[in-house]
Amino acid sequence: MKRSLVLVLVGGIMLSVGCSREQPAPPPSTAAASVPAAAPAPAATPVPAAAAESVAEFPDYPGAVRITSGQRAETEHGFTRKSEASWTSADPYGTVVAYYQKAIADRGWTITATESKAAEIEWRLAKGTSVGKIEVKQTVPVTIKIERSDR
Repeated sequence: MKRSLVLVLVGGIMLSVGCSREQPAPPPSTAAASVPAAAPAPAATPVPAAAAESVAEFPDYPGAVRITSGQRAETEHGFTRKSEASWTSADPYGTVVAYYQKAIADRGWTITATESKAAEIEWRLAKGTSVGKIEVKQTVPVTIKIERSDR
């Protein structure tokens, strides 16, 4: 009887000690974080490639960290859908610009306008009934933003 009582007490103590331990926090969410243009990119929560959609017919920059991504219905100017995404890259600004200049040509887009400043370039694009925009900014890290609207 004493032995059973001792075992029950020891088991109860072990159970209560085990239950009172603090559980580790769950891993951080991988949801897309919206980042204002002036906010430092490293503070953004990266979006895993499998969890977010790329902008159709525009490649993700190799090795870049996606910080936003999304699609929505677009009723402005006769469009039906708008897709957009943004990334940061540790690569040099010139390397990123050259990559997207080649990607635009390789994928059959026509540049309808180019706006270039000392630390930024923006291409406005057209292909069929779709329009697009690619912005590359020379920040630390380099930021890339792509938009596409479809009719």
